[in-house]
Amino acid sequence: MKAPEYKIPLAGSDRAALPGFRPVRAANPSAIIDVSVVLRPRSDDDRSKSVTEMSSQLPQERHYLTREQYAEAHGADSADINKIARFAARHGLRVVDTDAAARTVQLRGTVAALSRAFSVELTIYRRAGPQAVQRYRGRTGPIYIPAELEGIVEAVTGLDNRPQAMPR
Repeated sequence: MKAPEYKIPLAGSDRAALPGFRPVRAANPSAIIDVSVVLRPRSDDDRSKSVTEMSSQLPQERHYLTREQYAEAHGADSADINKIARFAARHGLRVVDTDAAARTVQLRGTVAALSRAFSVELTIYRRAGPQAVQRYRGRTGPIYIPAELEGIVEAVTGLDNRPQAMPR
């Protein structure tokens, strides 16, 4: 899918189909899925400084932050969360959850709405393996985000459900 002029590729989001899998059909456009948008931290400089400081102290001498203090110091900025919420509303997506400490905003929408929002084509891939047929919903190429979200969005997860690990 060609990205609109006002969108840019999200760094590090380029994907290829898994080896041995073939595209068999488009993903169901009316299926509802959740994605997580990972946002930038407030300040990497402060975090690096505090980690360096703590590493030079014994554990009993360290000052540990509460979750609330950590979120305030290193979590997502509320202005960034609001920008994602406005982006979601423009694309017919619902904000399901926000977690400033984890720097995530969970969005819910149809495959069609999420595909338009991030300029991706979601496809069902299939491979017949020795034990069973394996399928996953996936995409190829990068995820695209609006230029005004550049530097704010670090990752978008959940558009595909490809296997992440092999059981042993």
